[in-house]
Amino acid sequence: GVVGAGAVAAVSVLLVFANLSAAIWAVSRMVYSAARDGLLPGRLAQLKGGVPLSSVTVTAVSLLGVIAATGAGWLDLGRLLAAAGQNFLLLYAGAATALLRLGTCSWHKILAGASLALVCALILGRAGDGLAYPVALIVAGLLVAGVQARGRPQNR
Repeated sequence: GVVGAGAVAAVSVLLVFANLSAAIWAVSRMVYSAARDGLLPGRLAQLKGGVPLSSVTVTAVSLLGVIAATGAGWLDLGRLLAAAGQNFLLLYAGAATALLRLGTCSWHKILAGASLALVCALILGRAGDGLAYPVALIVAGLLVAGVQARGRPQNR
């Protein structure tokens, strides 16, 4: 009925708000960390009362910009959701790769290898257009890592 529909709508709004709040919290900390490591402007690594306020502000403004661009029809919601799903898979691939490389137990490495194979299979299942995004992220990451490696002194 009407009361049930209203309750479901209210809970849905709360869930979306909770997810957006968590996204701002988590992504702002990644922005802060990247700035602290020299990948982004140093101003984003400043703390105010223990909070990376500049990073939180940039993250929130960026998110609001994406929401506005989607509302204006400049961005396709379906493509954004697909990219978010790919990000999720790529994060798992990164974690599995780290465990595969750094794991000390053989069963950790087996689990990491199996997880990485599964993620790769899922990404390859979206062949063609779906591969452009993860490949672009991987290439960008390799370029950033190369630039960082050039800036570090060589150990001899």
